[in-house]
Amino acid sequence: LTTEEALKLLGASAQPCVAEGFSISSRVAPVLASSSRVQGNPRIVKRMLNVVRMRSRIAQKRGMSLDEALIAKLALFERCTDSQATAELYRLINEAAEGKAELFEKLESLTDNPPDFKKNIPETWGKKHDKFVFEWVQLEPTLAGIDLRPALYLSRETVPLRWSSPGLSAQAAEAVAVLLKTKTTNSVSATQVIAEVELSEHISIMEAIISELRKENSWKRKPMGIEGAFVLAAESEGAGKVLADYIMTINFSKMPPWLSVRLKNAEWFNLKEG
Repeated sequence: LTTEEALKLLGASAQPCVAEGFSISSRVAPVLASSSRVQGNPRIVKRMLNVVRMRSRIAQKRGMSLDEALIAKLALFERCTDSQATAELYRLINEAAEGKAELFEKLESLTDNPPDFKKNIPETWGKKHDKFVFEWVQLEPTLAGIDLRPALYLSRETVPLRWSSPGLSAQAAEAVAVLLKTKTTNSVSATQVIAEVELSEHISIMEAIISELRKENSWKRKPMGIEGAFVLAAESEGAGKVLADYIMTINFSKMPPWLSVRLKNAEWFNLKEG
């Protein structure tokens, strides 16, 4: 089904935003399909699209003249890279005169010369993301000569809406949100979201989950977020130690049976006891 065919079927009821949506999706779909951090995963794609939609609505309510395609392009970078690469993108925009980073003009002129292109990208982009950045720069809209400060402000402003914790990247914030809702340690989405974040952020994610667990007055029943914490503890030695330390500080009059059973064969907890 092509864009033209879809719009023809919709007829007069097709809103301009629908045609724009088709245009944006046709540009970003190949990148989302090939990105090692997405690989076409529909859950991840949906989360990213929700972020774009949320930011667009906030921009409209605040009277910010931001093109949704531009919002989507920045969200795509955040989704398909890591916290260091995203921080470098933010720095470039912040330090540029009037928010117009000269690097984009240079990179956009080098898209027909991959070797020179790679030489000119920041180190944090070139280590693991050079292929993605090369494709991303070529996506419309172009960024040369554009004041990106409003888009940057919107990106930073909306991270706390997903999860508010100092130092968490966008990916880690998403991981916290998913793990807090995880209901079983067999959750595929929980395992996937952990794999998408840097190892260095595992402890920060666990600390954010524990901050929610501390709000529980009774552990007679499983508190929301504990299953996600168990998944993370099993995947990350550092995060497992943090969770074990926390559990050891809880003043149980008697440890709940469900928790005793879960901890009995938990390697990360048994190591702590040893």
